[in-house]
Amino acid sequence: MIVNLRSTENDLLENAVEALFSGSNRDFESLGMGWVDAADSRIDTKLSGLGQGSPRVLAELRRFHGLRDPYSAGIPKRLNGYWKKVAEVNGLDLGDVRVQAETYWRGPPAVRAWR
Repeated sequence: MIVNLRSTENDLLENAVEALFSGSNRDFESLGMGWVDAADSRIDTKLSGLGQGSPRVLAELRRFHGLRDPYSAGIPKRLNGYWKKVAEVNGLDLGDVRVQAETYWRGPPAVRAWR
């Protein structure tokens, strides 16, 4: 029974990810049904949309904890390319862009303390 429950939970997660991030103009955002963001309130990054855009790149690659293993130790090429372009367009250092995105992911201090 436990194995079947885990299998069902994994199938549900895969279906939810597909509905939210399927691409080809048939996902949640493309259909105008809403957008995906952090569940708790976040302090926005200095660059509007960077905090939401970075996890979207990872989602399109299906890079979720426990969903796609094994994870590589480094930053996925596609995410790094996104950050490089953001840095280039905005005249910033790549490291600064990375710090802003990762700070957004961690959430406000109160949320970090709870985790």
